[in-house]
Amino acid sequence: MVAPVNFLDYVELYLKAGYGGDGTVAFLQESHRAKGGPAGGDGGDGGNVIISSDKNIRSLSKFRFVHHLKAASGEHGGGKSKKGKRGEDLVIGVPIGTIIYNEDHEKIYDFTKDKEEVILLKGGKGGFGNARFKSSRMVKPSFALKGEETDEQKYIVELKLLADIALVGFPNAGKSTLISKISNAKPKIANYPFTTLTPHLGIVFLKNGHDFIVADIPGLIEGAHEGKGVGHRFLKHIERCRIMVYLLDPDNKEERNLIKQKQKLENELRAFNKNLVENRSIIAVNKIDLLTEEEIKKLGKQFSETPEFISAKNKINLNKLLYKMDEELQSIPIENTRSDANKKHIVYKKEALVKEVIVKNNVFYIYGKIEKDVKRLNFEQYDTIYFFKRYLKLNGIDKILRKSGIRDGDIVVIGKMEFTYIEED
Repeated sequence: MVAPVNFLDYVELYLKAGYGGDGTVAFLQESHRAKGGPAGGDGGDGGNVIISSDKNIRSLSKFRFVHHLKAASGEHGGGKSKKGKRGEDLVIGVPIGTIIYNEDHEKIYDFTKDKEEVILLKGGKGGFGNARFKSSRMVKPSFALKGEETDEQKYIVELKLLADIALVGFPNAGKSTLISKISNAKPKIANYPFTTLTPHLGIVFLKNGHDFIVADIPGLIEGAHEGKGVGHRFLKHIERCRIMVYLLDPDNKEERNLIKQKQKLENELRAFNKNLVENRSIIAVNKIDLLTEEEIKKLGKQFSETPEFISAKNKINLNKLLYKMDEELQSIPIENTRSDANKKHIVYKKEALVKEVIVKNNVFYIYGKIEKDVKRLNFEQYDTIYFFKRYLKLNGIDKILRKSGIRDGDIVVIGKMEFTYIEED
């Protein structure tokens, strides 16, 4: 019986920033020095949704049963101009190598370093209390602005492991044994197909001070790129690696010809992504403890490049292989690095106040951020109409409507609000 695969490298999340808290309508008592002036406090802003990379997280498994996440909302304002508390941010930790896509599968951000932080969604703005609107024209404004609501948005989260070197081979080639001997990785090892059901990362430390990361990719079989076996699930994790190590198995009962073994492995990589076979590569023949010296010499002559002959189990020639890996890595320039890992990156897009105006049968439908702004108005409160008219004028909405051909008596619809347009001098 095959154990369930706990490793998760793809998930759809539905995320929501926190609502802004409502502003408050309040007045000081007449006996106070302000003689009953407005004292409604502002609402607190809603919390942001932040994605943060963490080197200690290895997969997306924590999202297996949790797909809807929301930041905290801001508190409502209080009397005496007391401002509501800001909502706490929702910080979501993900492994290094995680890529965030929007609903249309457009790449938003690629985490390549530890402690990178991205503000994915901005919390809703807190509403304004009536104290904000005091003026010579409105001495005692009796309205406040509600907090901004936020929408749930869908994101696709995908993990592609970040490793320098990928170990590629058929099942039982000895990849798990090798990575356990050369690094700090502790994979499960047993003598049956598909022992490794998840990729493993191991850090190799050399005496020359160099270090690099090796990935043990679950065994491939012919047709893996078409979904056969378990290795096909993890082919994408090879895409970031700079060097391929083809680990060949002279004890493979299905294909003892090592050249054909390598060709079959290359065919699977090529079918998945043709660029993979163009990467720098090293050939390593494992299990030489099962071969005679004469057999090793014959095998070496068959390859155009000299293979590294090793025994992962008995730790034969492992140092030679490791320094060969290091030598190859040093000759390849490192790409896609960032020096601003601790900086918070802002990737959310500010929505246009007016995206478009659609006219149907003399009804003018306005779409954009203005729909959210209108939701923040309470038309049951006195003075709100005055504020709304001023808002339309200051933001040029009246000009936009006139350019769209509006006339007296036409209907304007913004979100769920509908009103009749009246031309003013």
